[in-house]
Amino acid sequence: MEDLLVKYGIGLGRRFSQNQKKEFLVAISQEFTQLGYPIKFANDEKRGSRHSTNLFIGNIAAAKTIIFTHYDTGSHILWPNFKYYPLHGEKSMKTWRNATLIPPLVLTLIAIAATTVLMNTIELNGQTRQILLTGLVFFGLLGISYLATGFGNRYNLNKNTASVLALLEIAKKLSAEDRDKIAFMLVDHGNGDNMGAQMIRLALPTTYDKRLFVFLDCIGRGDNVRIGYVANLAINARKMKENYKGKKQIDTLECDTKRTIYKPTYFLPQSMTVSCGNLDENKELTVGGINTGKDNYVETENIYDIAEMITRTFANKN
Repeated sequence: MEDLLVKYGIGLGRRFSQNQKKEFLVAISQEFTQLGYPIKFANDEKRGSRHSTNLFIGNIAAAKTIIFTHYDTGSHILWPNFKYYPLHGEKSMKTWRNATLIPPLVLTLIAIAATTVLMNTIELNGQTRQILLTGLVFFGLLGISYLATGFGNRYNLNKNTASVLALLEIAKKLSAEDRDKIAFMLVDHGNGDNMGAQMIRLALPTTYDKRLFVFLDCIGRGDNVRIGYVANLAINARKMKENYKGKKQIDTLECDTKRTIYKPTYFLPQSMTVSCGNLDENKELTVGGINTGKDNYVETENIYDIAEMITRTFANKN
């Protein structure tokens, strides 16, 4: 597991640009084909940074249960102590907007203000004034660029390399019979418009609402495991909880649209989410350190324990 974490969490850990995502997908797809799984790449028609590519693994046409996660990674966040809420879409979007918009906006305004003050208080010759104007334009464009696209975060072990490797671990455990009933997906733009999740509906237009989807999000570390579910999947969530044999505290949570909005599960009516983190003062599950340099470690036992929980729940041999 450690070798895989180094390869996919550090060596191929930045999956922000189209080339970075393509390189990762080619490498990780080979892990699944070596296990005997058929794979298929699905692309949308958008171009540039908005283009999305999903990787479908296994017998997607027949599978009753589909385990999936995001494989792309987000922009680096300057906001100190940023917290992510894997089971609360509204809170996640609010904190994400604050963290990605306010710091670059403030830095851009400071650069512009400082240059303007210097130009108006210090006697400058033509060449020096030109240099300052060039600096003003440069920092202004830099700030605008960050606001528009951001810069890819380097380390992304918890979000979501650990989840990708959990899918691989589950894939190793399935029998031939299980492989006809359980499939996997790696979906794109989890740090944007969730186009990857929307593409699932396009790929399965008449059956997506009849499949059970299990989404893994930030499972790499924390004291608490939480299973989020929509109202009609309470029994499934309870069964999954009973099959957890790890040492973390585990519970279940019913999720309404305030919680699923801005999440991939919003587009998939029969869906559940498994996440790991720590509870805040309001008992809300939070994940710290993602999209920063602090996302450079995970607890490998979490990956094994959650993979085993899902296998016990959905595989026939259990």
